[in-house]
Amino acid sequence: MSTRPGAEPAISLIATHGYGDSAAVWSPLLGALTGLLRAPLQAQTWDLPGHGARRTDLLQPHDIGTVTEELRLRAGLSARAPVLLGHSLGGYLSLRCALTAGPPVRAIILVSTGPGFRNPTARAAWNATMDRLADRLELPPGAAAIAHMTDSLVLDRLPEGRVPALVVRGGADRPEYQAGGAVIADRWPAARLVDIPDAGHEPHRTHPAQVASAVARFLEPGLDLGSGH
Repeated sequence: MSTRPGAEPAISLIATHGYGDSAAVWSPLLGALTGLLRAPLQAQTWDLPGHGARRTDLLQPHDIGTVTEELRLRAGLSARAPVLLGHSLGGYLSLRCALTAGPPVRAIILVSTGPGFRNPTARAAWNATMDRLADRLELPPGAAAIAHMTDSLVLDRLPEGRVPALVVRGGADRPEYQAGGAVIADRWPAARLVDIPDAGHEPHRTHPAQVASAVARFLEPGLDLGSGH
């Protein structure tokens, strides 16, 4: 998906959806963003294993490490250092990718994202919740493994962040995501925190215009969007 051609260098962006969702969820936000940026936007969306068009793509085991590696490979194939955009689990994967050795990343945009857990008991509780949610969402067997947290790498290494970060929270999201976003914004150098009033856990879906405005200002500082944005 690309914006109108322009003289400014294109912005490469890789968008990773959340657990139980699909790549299609990004359409409203990317559509709104298209009309705001001066530079052309080259946006790539993809389905996580067991989701969307890849619901049957579980012939080989997948876990949080393999999906991080897939995102890393996608970033490496980008013509220029990409912006990593992610929602919830997709944001966590984007953080994990940016914090581990791999291709250069221009920036990260995190929507309703938490940094994970240092306490093993908390991680086990999270993993059990993902298992129950997989059953409720009727995800294929094995799909929950991509959301199982195995360590505290992201939480421990947040201060090592070396690229600009935009942290977007829904003003009416669950407390754990409110707190998680605050932790990321506080510990990641050069992070900017933006709250979308009245939005829940999916502001990119329910409030695409407001999120697009925040993203555009982040990617192109000084962009004049007028009082209507």
